[in-house]
Amino acid sequence: MQDSAIACEMMGLVVHPSSWQVYDNVPSPNTTQPIWRSNVDCTSLDSDIMECVADDQFDHSCDHSKDVYVRCVTPTWAGNIMH
Repeated sequence: MQDSAIACEMMGLVVHPSSWQVYDNVPSPNTTQPIWRSNVDCTSLDSDIMECVADDQFDHSCDHSKDVYVRCVTPTWAGNIMH
């Protein structure tokens, strides 16, 4: 969840906990793309997913069968406005 939140925030969006879902064995639509990050491990202090601890771009042991998809939404504000 932390890694997803950082990826969404980098795009000006947020991850909504109620839409968090895990699916197994979802095929990647494009297996010709390079794998940019694997074994990503961000902390609450990170703000750039490319700066989080992870395997090197060309030194990883995964393939596209382990791709991760992130669903980001537009941030909303649910507070009260005082007049």
